[in-house]
Amino acid sequence: MCDVCKKNKMDYRFLNGKKSHLAPSQFYQVQVGKVSVLRLCYIHDIQLFHLGERRFINKHKALVPLLRSRLT
Repeated sequence: MCDVCKKNKMDYRFLNGKKSHLAPSQFYQVQVGKVSVLRLCYIHDIQLFHLGERRFINKHKALVPLLRSRLT
């Protein structure tokens, strides 16, 4: 399940239609020298591409604790 859709209590399969794959997306600007990974649906993956990492995180502030917990 898409991490953004899960936080917003949406059904990612309904939102994305036939393109219901999940893409692992890496976030580099959460903490210096570390990477965090989220699973994103097609719509949110495109949104990340258009907004950029910093504005995407600002738009979805509920994901910050999840991003910090998944640091590698």
